[in-house]
Amino acid sequence: MRIVLEGFPLQAFLGCLEEEQQRRQSIVVDLSLFLPPPASDWLEQTVDYRAVLGQLQALVASRHWNLIETLCQAVALDLLHCFPRLLAVRVRLHKPEAPLGVPFADLYAEITLGRPGEDGCRGENERERRTTAWIGLGSNLGDRREMLRRAVHACRSLGAVEACSSLYQTEPVGFQEQPPFLNAALRLRTDLTARALLKGMKAIEADLGRRGDACVAPTRWGPRTIDLDLLFYGHQVINEEGLVVPHPQLHRRGFVLFPLLELASAFFHPVLHRTVLDLWLEWPETEGVQWVEGPGWAEKKPTLPVYYLPADADRETIRAKLARHGVPANLMGTDLSLSPLSSVCPH
Repeated sequence: MRIVLEGFPLQAFLGCLEEEQQRRQSIVVDLSLFLPPPASDWLEQTVDYRAVLGQLQALVASRHWNLIETLCQAVALDLLHCFPRLLAVRVRLHKPEAPLGVPFADLYAEITLGRPGEDGCRGENERERRTTAWIGLGSNLGDRREMLRRAVHACRSLGAVEACSSLYQTEPVGFQEQPPFLNAALRLRTDLTARALLKGMKAIEADLGRRGDACVAPTRWGPRTIDLDLLFYGHQVINEEGLVVPHPQLHRRGFVLFPLLELASAFFHPVLHRTVLDLWLEWPETEGVQWVEGPGWAEKKPTLPVYYLPADADRETIRAKLARHGVPANLMGTDLSLSPLSSVCPH
Protein backbone atom coordinates (compact mmCIF):
# COMPACT_ATOMS: atom_id res chain seq x y z
CA MET A 1 0.00 0.00 0.00
CA ARG A 2 1.40 3.40 -1.00
CA ILE A 3 0.25 6.82 0.21
CA VAL A 4 1.50 9.83 -1.79
CA LEU A 5 1.85 13.37 -0.42
CA GLU A 6 3.10 15.78 -3.09
CA GLY A 7 4.05 19.43 -3.26
CA PHE A 8 4.66 20.25 0.43
CA PRO A 9 6.39 23.69 0.46
CA LEU A 10 8.99 24.57 3.11
CA GLN A 11 11.67 27.15 3.80
CA ALA A 12 15.15 25.85 4.56
CA PHE A 13 18.76 26.90 5.01
CA LEU A 14 20.13 24.60 2.32
CA GLY A 15 23.42 24.90 0.47
CA CYS A 16 27.15 25.48 0.79
CA LEU A 17 27.38 28.90 -0.87
CA GLU A 18 27.60 31.99 1.34
CA GLU A 19 24.35 33.40 -0.03
CA GLU A 20 22.57 30.12 0.78
CA GLN A 21 23.87 30.16 4.34
CA GLN A 22 22.53 33.65 4.97
CA ARG A 23 18.94 33.25 3.84
CA ARG A 24 16.27 30.58 3.68
CA GLN A 25 15.12 29.36 0.31
CA SER A 26 12.06 27.51 -0.90
CA ILE A 27 12.08 23.74 -1.19
CA VAL A 28 9.27 21.35 -2.12
CA VAL A 29 8.97 17.82 -0.76
CA ASP A 30 7.10 14.85 -2.24
CA LEU A 31 6.59 11.77 -0.06
CA SER A 32 5.54 8.21 -0.81
CA LEU A 33 4.72 6.22 2.31
CA PHE A 34 4.66 2.41 2.04
CA LEU A 35 2.45 0.65 4.60
CA PRO A 36 1.03 -2.84 5.14
CA PRO A 37 -2.50 -3.21 3.70
CA PRO A 38 -4.97 -2.24 6.45
CA ALA A 39 -6.68 -5.05 8.32
CA SER A 40 -9.56 -2.80 9.36
CA ASP A 41 -10.95 0.70 8.90
CA TRP A 42 -9.41 1.99 12.14
CA LEU A 43 -6.96 4.91 12.22
CA GLU A 44 -4.21 2.84 13.87
CA GLN A 45 -3.94 0.86 10.63
CA THR A 46 -2.14 3.80 9.02
CA VAL A 47 -0.05 6.83 10.02
CA ASP A 48 -1.19 10.33 10.89
CA TYR A 49 -0.33 12.31 7.74
CA ARG A 50 -0.47 15.61 9.61
CA ALA A 51 2.06 14.24 12.11
CA VAL A 52 4.28 13.10 9.24
CA LEU A 53 4.29 16.59 7.74
CA GLY A 54 4.88 18.14 11.15
CA GLN A 55 7.89 15.88 11.74
CA LEU A 56 9.21 16.77 8.28
CA GLN A 57 8.83 20.48 8.98
CA ALA A 58 10.61 20.20 12.35
CA LEU A 59 13.55 18.27 10.89
CA VAL A 60 14.07 20.71 8.01
CA ALA A 61 14.06 23.65 10.42
CA SER A 62 16.34 22.00 12.99
CA ARG A 63 19.67 23.03 11.40
CA HIS A 64 21.47 24.35 8.35
CA TRP A 65 21.90 21.70 5.65
CA ASN A 66 24.85 21.85 3.25
CA LEU A 67 23.77 19.13 0.82
CA ILE A 68 20.36 18.40 -0.67
CA GLU A 69 21.38 14.73 -0.66
CA THR A 70 21.99 14.78 3.10
CA LEU A 71 18.65 16.44 3.85
CA CYS A 72 16.78 14.05 1.55
CA GLN A 73 18.33 11.03 3.27
CA ALA A 74 17.76 12.48 6.75
CA VAL A 75 14.05 13.00 6.02
CA ALA A 76 13.61 9.37 4.97
CA LEU A 77 15.50 8.00 7.96
CA ASP A 78 13.77 10.28 10.47
CA LEU A 79 10.30 9.31 9.24
CA LEU A 80 11.13 5.60 9.46
CA HIS A 81 12.42 6.10 13.00
CA CYS A 82 9.40 8.13 14.18
CA PHE A 83 6.65 6.09 12.47
CA PRO A 84 7.27 2.36 13.07
CA ARG A 85 4.29 1.30 10.95
CA LEU A 86 6.05 2.52 7.79
CA LEU A 87 7.68 -0.28 5.81
CA ALA A 88 9.50 2.11 3.48
CA VAL A 89 9.48 5.74 2.43
CA ARG A 90 10.41 7.55 -0.77
CA VAL A 91 11.45 11.21 -0.56
CA ARG A 92 11.84 13.56 -3.51
CA LEU A 93 13.20 16.96 -2.50
CA HIS A 94 13.05 19.80 -5.03
CA LYS A 95 15.32 22.88 -4.86
CA PRO A 96 13.74 25.31 -7.35
CA GLU A 97 15.86 28.31 -6.25
CA ALA A 98 19.25 26.63 -6.59
CA PRO A 99 21.77 29.33 -7.67
CA LEU A 100 23.02 27.60 -10.81
CA GLY A 101 23.41 30.75 -12.91
CA VAL A 102 21.51 29.22 -15.83
CA PRO A 103 17.81 28.48 -16.43
CA PHE A 104 16.66 24.99 -15.39
CA ALA A 105 13.33 23.19 -15.18
CA ASP A 106 13.90 21.32 -11.92
CA LEU A 107 16.58 20.09 -9.51
CA TYR A 108 15.77 17.40 -6.99
CA ALA A 109 17.25 14.56 -4.95
CA GLU A 110 15.37 11.31 -4.42
CA ILE A 111 15.89 8.35 -2.13
CA THR A 112 13.85 5.30 -1.14
CA LEU A 113 14.62 3.54 2.12
CA GLY A 114 13.02 0.53 3.77
CA ARG A 115 13.51 -1.28 7.02
CA PRO A 116 15.89 -4.26 7.03
CA GLY A 117 13.96 -7.38 6.06
CA GLU A 118 10.99 -5.33 4.83
CA ASP A 119 10.72 -4.71 1.08
CA GLY A 120 7.49 -2.80 1.46
CA CYS A 121 7.69 -0.82 -1.77
CA ARG A 122 8.06 -3.79 -4.11
CA GLY A 123 5.26 -5.32 -6.09
CA GLU A 124 4.41 -8.92 -5.30
CA ASN A 125 5.80 -10.07 -8.65
CA GLU A 126 9.07 -8.22 -8.03
CA ARG A 127 9.55 -9.09 -4.36
CA GLU A 128 12.84 -10.80 -3.57
CA ARG A 129 12.46 -13.66 -1.19
CA ARG A 130 15.50 -12.63 0.78
CA THR A 131 15.37 -11.62 4.42
CA THR A 132 17.79 -9.65 6.57
CA ALA A 133 18.85 -11.57 9.67
CA TRP A 134 21.13 -10.61 12.56
CA ILE A 135 23.39 -13.25 14.09
CA GLY A 136 25.28 -12.98 17.38
CA LEU A 137 28.71 -14.62 17.69
CA GLY A 138 30.69 -15.59 20.78
CA SER A 139 33.75 -17.62 21.79
CA ASN A 140 35.71 -18.09 25.01
CA LEU A 141 37.93 -21.11 24.30
CA GLY A 142 41.05 -21.48 22.20
CA ASP A 143 41.98 -18.71 19.77
CA ARG A 144 38.75 -16.73 20.23
CA ARG A 145 39.40 -14.10 17.55
CA GLU A 146 40.35 -16.70 14.95
CA MET A 147 37.31 -18.81 15.82
CA LEU A 148 35.01 -15.81 15.31
CA ARG A 149 36.76 -14.90 12.07
CA ARG A 150 36.17 -18.44 10.77
CA ALA A 151 32.53 -18.22 11.82
CA VAL A 152 32.01 -14.95 9.92
CA HIS A 153 33.50 -16.46 6.77
CA ALA A 154 31.49 -19.67 7.21
CA CYS A 155 28.26 -17.65 7.44
CA ARG A 156 28.79 -16.62 3.83
CA SER A 157 27.52 -20.08 2.93
CA LEU A 158 24.15 -19.01 4.40
CA GLY A 159 23.77 -15.73 2.50
CA ALA A 160 25.45 -12.39 1.90
CA VAL A 161 27.27 -11.04 4.96
CA GLU A 162 26.51 -7.32 4.64
CA ALA A 163 28.23 -6.00 7.78
CA CYS A 164 30.02 -7.12 10.92
CA SER A 165 30.27 -5.26 14.22
CA SER A 166 33.25 -4.47 16.41
CA LEU A 167 34.71 -7.09 18.74
CA TYR A 168 33.82 -6.87 22.44
CA GLN A 169 35.28 -8.71 25.42
CA THR A 170 32.51 -9.60 27.86
CA GLU A 171 32.08 -11.23 31.23
CA PRO A 172 30.31 -14.61 31.22
CA VAL A 173 26.64 -14.66 32.16
CA GLY A 174 25.22 -17.38 34.40
CA PHE A 175 28.17 -19.73 35.01
CA GLN A 176 30.97 -17.40 36.17
CA GLU A 177 33.89 -19.85 36.50
CA GLN A 178 35.01 -19.66 32.88
CA PRO A 179 37.16 -17.40 30.65
CA PRO A 180 35.78 -14.13 29.26
CA PHE A 181 34.09 -14.14 25.86
CA LEU A 182 34.78 -12.30 22.66
CA ASN A 183 31.49 -11.27 21.04
CA ALA A 184 30.35 -9.69 17.81
CA ALA A 185 27.33 -9.66 15.50
CA LEU A 186 26.78 -9.70 11.77
CA ARG A 187 24.01 -8.74 9.37
CA LEU A 188 23.12 -11.39 6.79
CA ARG A 189 20.90 -11.22 3.71
CA THR A 190 19.56 -14.71 3.08
CA ASP A 191 16.96 -16.60 1.08
CA LEU A 192 16.85 -19.38 3.69
CA THR A 193 13.85 -19.80 5.98
CA ALA A 194 14.47 -19.10 9.65
CA ARG A 195 14.46 -22.84 10.39
CA ALA A 196 16.95 -23.58 7.59
CA LEU A 197 19.15 -20.67 8.66
CA LEU A 198 19.26 -21.96 12.24
CA LYS A 199 20.13 -25.44 10.96
CA GLY A 200 22.99 -23.97 8.95
CA MET A 201 24.24 -22.05 11.97
CA LYS A 202 24.26 -25.24 14.07
CA ALA A 203 26.21 -27.01 11.33
CA ILE A 204 28.83 -24.22 11.42
CA GLU A 205 29.07 -24.56 15.20
CA ALA A 206 29.60 -28.30 14.94
CA ASP A 207 32.14 -27.96 12.16
CA LEU A 208 34.20 -25.30 13.93
CA GLY A 209 33.95 -27.11 17.25
CA ARG A 210 35.47 -30.22 15.72
CA ARG A 211 38.35 -28.22 14.28
CA GLY A 212 38.88 -25.87 17.22
CA ASP A 213 41.88 -25.92 19.54
CA ALA A 214 39.62 -26.86 22.45
CA CYS A 215 36.69 -29.08 21.61
CA VAL A 216 34.26 -28.85 24.48
CA ALA A 217 30.63 -29.83 24.20
CA PRO A 218 28.81 -26.63 25.23
CA THR A 219 26.33 -26.65 28.07
CA ARG A 220 23.88 -23.88 28.91
CA TRP A 221 25.88 -20.79 30.01
CA GLY A 222 29.09 -22.84 29.78
CA PRO A 223 32.36 -22.31 27.86
CA ARG A 224 32.44 -22.95 24.13
CA THR A 225 34.70 -22.61 21.14
CA ILE A 226 31.94 -20.96 19.11
CA ASP A 227 28.33 -19.93 19.69
CA LEU A 228 25.96 -18.54 17.06
CA ASP A 229 22.56 -17.09 18.00
CA LEU A 230 19.79 -15.98 15.66
CA LEU A 231 18.83 -12.56 17.05
CA PHE A 232 16.36 -11.22 14.47
CA TYR A 233 14.93 -12.69 11.27
CA GLY A 234 13.49 -9.65 9.52
CA HIS A 235 10.55 -8.43 11.58
CA GLN A 236 9.17 -11.94 12.00
CA VAL A 237 8.01 -13.29 15.35
CA ILE A 238 8.49 -17.07 15.59
CA ASN A 239 7.78 -19.25 18.61
CA GLU A 240 8.27 -22.88 17.68
CA GLU A 241 9.99 -25.83 19.28
CA GLY A 242 13.72 -25.13 19.06
CA LEU A 243 13.24 -21.78 17.30
CA VAL A 244 12.29 -18.55 19.04
CA VAL A 245 12.79 -15.26 17.18
CA PRO A 246 13.53 -12.53 18.19
CA HIS A 247 16.00 -14.03 20.65
CA PRO A 248 14.11 -13.83 23.97
CA GLN A 249 17.10 -12.59 26.02
CA LEU A 250 18.74 -10.13 23.64
CA HIS A 251 17.37 -7.01 25.38
CA ARG A 252 18.97 -8.15 28.65
CA ARG A 253 22.43 -8.87 27.24
CA GLY A 254 25.04 -6.17 26.82
CA PHE A 255 27.17 -8.53 24.73
CA VAL A 256 24.32 -8.60 22.21
CA LEU A 257 23.16 -4.98 22.41
CA PHE A 258 26.57 -3.36 21.87
CA PRO A 259 27.23 -5.15 18.53
CA LEU A 260 23.60 -4.67 17.43
CA LEU A 261 23.79 -0.95 18.15
CA GLU A 262 26.43 -0.60 15.43
CA LEU A 263 24.46 -2.59 12.86
CA ALA A 264 20.81 -1.66 13.46
CA SER A 265 20.27 1.10 16.01
CA ALA A 266 16.86 2.03 14.55
CA PHE A 267 15.64 -1.54 14.04
CA PHE A 268 12.23 -1.95 15.71
CA HIS A 269 11.89 -4.99 18.00
CA PRO A 270 8.64 -6.61 16.81
CA VAL A 271 7.70 -7.91 20.29
CA LEU A 272 8.97 -5.22 22.66
CA HIS A 273 8.08 -2.37 20.27
CA ARG A 274 11.34 -0.59 21.05
CA THR A 275 14.30 0.27 18.82
CA VAL A 276 17.68 -1.34 19.43
CA LEU A 277 18.90 2.10 20.54
CA ASP A 278 16.09 2.28 23.11
CA LEU A 279 16.92 -1.19 24.43
CA TRP A 280 20.63 -0.36 24.65
CA LEU A 281 19.93 2.87 26.54
CA GLU A 282 17.67 0.97 28.97
CA TRP A 283 20.24 -1.78 29.57
CA PRO A 284 21.43 -1.26 33.19
CA GLU A 285 25.12 -2.12 32.59
CA THR A 286 24.91 -5.22 34.79
CA GLU A 287 27.74 -7.07 33.05
CA GLY A 288 31.22 -6.16 31.91
CA VAL A 289 31.47 -5.24 28.22
CA GLN A 290 34.65 -3.72 26.76
CA TRP A 291 35.34 -2.72 23.17
CA VAL A 292 38.36 -4.54 21.70
CA GLU A 293 38.62 -3.82 17.98
CA GLY A 294 36.55 -2.06 15.36
CA PRO A 295 34.59 -3.34 12.35
CA GLY A 296 36.80 -4.95 9.74
CA TRP A 297 38.59 -7.19 12.27
CA ALA A 298 37.36 -10.29 10.43
CA GLU A 299 39.26 -9.15 7.33
CA LYS A 300 42.18 -7.94 9.48
CA LYS A 301 41.43 -4.35 8.44
CA PRO A 302 39.81 -2.83 11.55
CA THR A 303 38.22 0.62 11.46
CA LEU A 304 36.54 2.80 14.07
CA PRO A 305 32.86 2.06 14.77
CA VAL A 306 30.26 4.53 13.52
CA TYR A 307 26.88 4.90 15.22
CA TYR A 308 23.96 6.34 13.26
CA LEU A 309 21.42 8.09 15.45
CA PRO A 310 18.01 9.74 15.00
CA ALA A 311 17.83 13.52 14.98
CA ASP A 312 16.40 13.70 18.51
CA ALA A 313 18.96 11.36 20.15
CA ASP A 314 20.69 12.48 23.37
CA ARG A 315 24.22 12.30 22.00
CA GLU A 316 25.97 13.21 25.25
CA THR A 317 24.25 10.40 27.17
CA ILE A 318 25.05 7.95 24.39
CA ARG A 319 28.66 9.12 24.09
CA ALA A 320 29.18 8.81 27.86
CA LYS A 321 27.77 5.27 27.98
CA LEU A 322 29.93 4.17 25.05
CA ALA A 323 33.01 5.74 26.66
CA ARG A 324 32.43 3.76 29.88
CA HIS A 325 32.87 0.62 27.80
CA GLY A 326 35.95 1.80 25.92
CA VAL A 327 34.24 2.55 22.62
CA PRO A 328 35.92 5.28 20.52
CA ALA A 329 32.56 6.31 19.08
CA ASN A 330 31.96 8.43 16.02
CA LEU A 331 28.37 9.62 16.35
CA MET A 332 26.59 10.43 13.11
CA GLY A 333 23.27 12.17 12.60
CA THR A 334 20.92 9.53 11.25
CA ASP A 335 20.63 5.77 11.12
CA LEU A 336 22.01 4.24 7.92
CA SER A 337 21.39 0.64 8.96
CA LEU A 338 18.11 0.91 7.08
CA SER A 339 18.40 -0.71 3.68
CA PRO A 340 18.22 1.39 0.48
CA LEU A 341 15.58 0.08 -1.92
CA SER A 342 15.77 2.78 -4.63
CA SER A 343 17.25 0.37 -7.16
CA VAL A 344 14.19 -1.90 -7.09
CA CYS A 345 11.23 0.42 -6.41
CA PRO A 346 9.10 1.70 -9.29
CA HIS A 347 9.25 5.43 -10.02
